[in-house]
Formats: sequence, C-alpha cells, structure tokens
Amino acid sequence: MAIALVLTGGRATRFGGVDKTLAEIAGIPSRDRVLAACIGHRRILVGPETPDHPLPQDVLRLQEDPPYAGPVAGVACAQEYFGNEDTVLLLGGDMPLIASKVLDSLLPVGEVPRMLVDRSGRRQFLCAAWPGRLLHEALARIHPHEGASLKSLYRVAEEIAGECELVASDSESADLDTPEDLARVRQIVDTKT
Repeated sequence: MAIALVLTGGRATRFGGVDKTLAEIAGIPSRDRVLAACIGHRRILVGPETPDHPLPQDVLRLQEDPPYAGPVAGVACAQEYFGNEDTVLLLGGDMPLIASKVLDSLLPVGEVPRMLVDRSGRRQFLCAAWPGRLLHEALARIHPHEGASLKSLYRVAEEIAGECELVASDSESADLDTPEDLARVRQIVDTKT
C-alpha cells in the first residue's frame, strides 16, 4: 500500500480560473476519478474545501499554506503523513483517465521516482511514484517551497539519486490544462461507453 497524494486547488489560469479538478466527465469530477483509481492506498487530497463536492470519509484533506502556494508547497504540507519507508504516489487531480492498473505499473519503486511519460515523450510530473526517503530529502533541499516548480523537485531528486525511471503510457495520462483538453477527454470517455 502506498500513500496516494492527490494535488488539487491550483489557479487553473489556462482553464478560465475555475477548479479544473471538479470538471465532470460522465457526471464524475476529475479529482474523484483520480481518488477512485487510488482505492487500496492511503489517500490524501491537498486542496481547498469544496462543500458542494464532499470527499469520501477515508480521504484526508490538507491545504498548503498559503493557499495557491504551488505544488511543491502542497507536497510539503503532507510530509508528516509519510515516512522514509513509504512509497508516495504523487498525482494531479486533473488526470481523469488514470486507472489503478496504471498506478500499479509505477510500483514497486526503487531508489528513484518512477514517472509516467506519454506517447509524445512528455513527462507527467504529477503521475509518479516516489520513495518516501528521497521525497523528504528533496523537499528539505528546496527553500522556499512556496512558488517552487515540480521540475525543481525532480531536478533535486535526480541530483541526489540519479535519473527517474520513465513508464510509457497512452491516453490515461491526459490531463486537463485547457477547456479543449476537457472536451478531448470527454470524447474519449464517450467513445468507451
């Protein structure tokens, strides 16, 4: 069992400023689809309260301080909930096609993070499995956490432990950066049902 850390609550500037992780695909918000793929793992969601979209009771919700401080601050606010021996699945709440079998392909993790990479070679920084010890060490070397990019977190990890392992993926790695991405994902889901 891993710690599934699902990040939500970004500013979503390319998505019109609305919470893209609450965008519905076939009636289910994106972040809920990601959380469902993580059943069987300890689930933590980092993001704001969403009274109209309650979380399952077994999902711990945290909020980075200050809000909108960025993904590294979001990961850092969850540090006390994972130890050096844990594996941490680092996930974006805007990847509604992700499935548990895809997450399983990232496990087990060795000394370096295992990250999904799509057909075009684009790395999915928010779909990776990390060794807890390395994640703690990388976070300790980044100051301040506020405003730090995920690329910087991976750069530090690679300085410490070597290059990430890349795991090939297909449409499961599609994320919702723009309204056009949402339309594409909805079309994929519609064709499958």
